[in-house]
Amino acid sequence: RGPIWLLFRGLAGRGSAPRACVCLFASMESLKWLWVLLAARVAAEAPKLTYFNVAGRAELARLYAAVGNLTIVDSTDTSGYKTKTPSGYVPVIAHAGLFPSCAFEYGCLQESLAIERYVRDIAPGFLALSPQQRAVDDMFAQIKEDILQGVEDRGAIRPPAAINATFAQYLRVL
Repeated sequence: RGPIWLLFRGLAGRGSAPRACVCLFASMESLKWLWVLLAARVAAEAPKLTYFNVAGRAELARLYAAVGNLTIVDSTDTSGYKTKTPSGYVPVIAHAGLFPSCAFEYGCLQESLAIERYVRDIAPGFLALSPQQRAVDDMFAQIKEDILQGVEDRGAIRPPAAINATFAQYLRVL
């Protein structure tokens, strides 16, 4: 009974698990399949992403869902979003089991990077990504955030010289 058994026991509660479960966790490959099954269960109810009908901070999450074969409800109804999200901003995502006690109509997971990573991590097409591949994805996602920060300031477009400097700094990496 190694750490995987303890993890399962912690998830299952006190007591012993059936022998079939012990066999299931016999290897890391088996654990990967368990993750696939759990992800499929979570994905049974489609996540609801709420954002404006523009290519903006939710666009990468939309792309992750499309390419990763994850069905999402892509809601562009942002009416009253200032009172329907924890901090009054979008994008926001709601999904079964994510913040079970969330009382906000549009959900509680905010911040585009967190949403992008969550969508990527539950998308069936990306379950087999290695940590190295996820790190590269995260790097590009952060570059996108840095570029957006260099282009806009609290909703206002920055002067052309500032935008050009941002592009010169970040687009050479791409």
